[in-house]
Amino acid sequence: MFRPEQLDVITKRLGEVEFGAYASHDYIESRGHPKDLNDLARHDFIGFDTHLMLIDFFRSVGIKIDRNFFRFRSDDEAVGWQMLLEGIGIGIKWVKLGDADPRVSRILPTVASEPSPVWLTAHVGVKKIRRIRYVYDYLAEHISAKL
Repeated sequence: MFRPEQLDVITKRLGEVEFGAYASHDYIESRGHPKDLNDLARHDFIGFDTHLMLIDFFRSVGIKIDRNFFRFRSDDEAVGWQMLLEGIGIGIKWVKLGDADPRVSRILPTVASEPSPVWLTAHVGVKKIRRIRYVYDYLAEHISAKL
């Protein structure tokens, strides 16, 4: 989600992803559907443990939070998604993923972050080994098509 700056890597921008807030139907049934940004304070959120992306997003829309704001934190996207599906709280996820899953609903769809770039990065040595470069190029092409 950010362009690597190390000197010994090659990197390719694959596209952009948009994020939105989602919650399971069970969560919404038990806690209600937030009506606006101010209403979010009474809800539980799922966040990252060490990444600051969500904290920065909330601050950008005027909500001052820290890591303690989140009911559950994990840097593992799969774990965060599973906690969202289990009704633990509201999570910020890729719009393409969230909109495609009938088990969740988008919360405050008019509140959106700037799309985030997606980068594919590998050690510069990838360029020298044809088979590995082929895999890098294959991944770049197919991941770009899914964004």
